[in-house]
Amino acid sequence: MTRLLIDDAQQAALSRHALDAYPSECCGLLIGGEAANGDLEVQEVVRSANLDAAGGARAFEVDPALILAWQKKTRGTPQRILGHYHSHPDEPAQPSATDLARAWEPGQVWLIMTVLGGLPDEGVIGPLVGPIVAFRYAESRSGRAFEPLELAIPGVEG
Repeated sequence: MTRLLIDDAQQAALSRHALDAYPSECCGLLIGGEAANGDLEVQEVVRSANLDAAGGARAFEVDPALILAWQKKTRGTPQRILGHYHSHPDEPAQPSATDLARAWEPGQVWLIMTVLGGLPDEGVIGPLVGPIVAFRYAESRSGRAFEPLELAIPGVEG
C-alpha cells in the first residue's frame, strides 16, 4: 500500500490551521514528491483561504489562484501538488458525500482531520483536533471512490 509520509511539524501545522478555522473547515495544499519506493512525501503544507460560497461551514474550496501559483512554482521540479487537506468540524475524518461530489482529479491525496468542539459537560475545553487520515481519489469502471492511504513519518519504517 502506498504511504503518505508527513512529519510531526507538518501534522502540527495542519492541526493549528484546523483549530484557527474552527467552526469552519480549513483547507490547503500538500506539496511534495514521490519517494524511490513509491511513497508520497509531503514536503510543504500550504494554507489556503476557504473560498466556499456557503461560508465554509460544511464544505471547502481551495483558492484557485493558490493552486495556479503552486503549479507554476513546481513546474520543471520534482515537486508537485500531491493533493489537499481540509477539516471536518464536529464530523468524522472520513470523506463525505460532498467531498466525493467535488472530487475530480484521480490520484490526488485528500487529507482530512476532524475537529471537535469543546465539551464543557465532560470537562473538555476545545476545540480539539482528532485523527488525521488520508485517502487517494480514484475512478474506475465500478465508480468513483476514495482509497485509504497509510500515514507514516519520513525515515520511520513501519
